[in-house]
Amino acid sequence: MTQGMTLSPWMHVSVAIAMLAGAMVMLSPFTNLSAFGSALHSGDGRVQAWVLAWVGHAVSTGRSLFDANMFYPARQALAHTDHMAALGVIGAPIWWATGNAILEFNLLQLTGPALSAYAMFVLAHAWTQDTPASLVAGLAYGFSTFTLLHNAHLNLTWNAGLPLSLLAFERWWSSPTWANVARWWIPAVFTALVSWYLALLLALLLGTWAMWLQATRHRGDATTRAVQLLASGLFAVAVLLPLMTPYLGRSSEGGEAAALSADWRSFLVPSEHTIVGRWLVGNNLAGPQGIWGERTLFLGWGVVTLAIVGVIAGLSRRAN
Repeated sequence: MTQGMTLSPWMHVSVAIAMLAGAMVMLSPFTNLSAFGSALHSGDGRVQAWVLAWVGHAVSTGRSLFDANMFYPARQALAHTDHMAALGVIGAPIWWATGNAILEFNLLQLTGPALSAYAMFVLAHAWTQDTPASLVAGLAYGFSTFTLLHNAHLNLTWNAGLPLSLLAFERWWSSPTWANVARWWIPAVFTALVSWYLALLLALLLGTWAMWLQATRHRGDATTRAVQLLASGLFAVAVLLPLMTPYLGRSSEGGEAAALSADWRSFLVPSEHTIVGRWLVGNNLAGPQGIWGERTLFLGWGVVTLAIVGVIAGLSRRAN
């Protein structure tokens, strides 16, 4: 069971600032801080900067969100990529004030991983009450190999809602009130409004977490939980459905899903562009793993090791 929060407001602010400083250091190879308002990634970074600017433009002018101007006069052009509506709204003041989509993208590129690291720190501290260990957990999560490799994909790196939803969901389970429903529902829906990728991850995460809590925690108030889950789920669908509709019925090219599907190597073998990856490929110990693409999912051996140590330590404490 989670323990009460003991972090002071000063500690919250200090950790958030530290994680932002960490983001500036960890993302410095990918972000030109000396040309912050004019240097931008090629490829997906430019697409996402355009999406952010379009969302801000659509909000301020009342234009149809999905009838974006990239392939004008084609309709529903925004449905060819993630809409990132939540990030577009957050970044809209930057766009309105400066008209600089590159500056907007670069600011969000830094703050996303920093917020994710801070959110994981909050979750880890709630569970462990150990500040150094929680800082390590936050850094490992916010600046993982996956995040660094996909640094230009804001729809993946803005994932602070995952740990926050997990923590709030657990507290709601222990005390199923409508106020506690809101505490996990808001970050969960925000995460879904960032990206459909994250929405799927969140659904799997909370579904698995709910089964674990059902199996290991007190099962009282089951009817209350069921009613609140049903109501919150229906409300979430009502909020998300207008943004889901343009994507329904779309399909991928034949064989595309199979060609881009990950296997165990995608998670455990480092990229062929790293020192270790080149050595493994050169000695025929592993097949090439590209640094970009849907299959770039390397978890990082350090993170995996910490996770295994954490599981072993948790089981040992439970046994004692």
